Amino acid sequence: MPGADFFFAFEFTSQGESATFLEELTTNVLGHVGCSRDEVPELAGALEHALAADAGGARRCDVQFSVHGRTLKILVSSTGGRIWQISRSIP
Repeated sequence: MPGADFFFAFEFTSQGESATFLEELTTNVLGHVGCSRDEVPELAGALEHALAADAGGARRCDVQFSVHGRTLKILVSSTGGRIWQISRSIP
């Protein structure tokens, strides 16, 4: 799918989220957009770390995956504020 535009977003309450669910979802989305097998665990781990760092109570978290051209962007926000983001080229 590299080269095609893509957008996927979800929200969840940070209290009680399933780490397994988030890991599987992230792995599948990253694989779908064309990330290499080597990049998937690295990006999934970075996302998990960003979400864990914000685990200061029950609040809504928003996660967005977008691809425009060959650039993947992942954005995590909570209560309207940006927590973490990363941008990577997709081969």
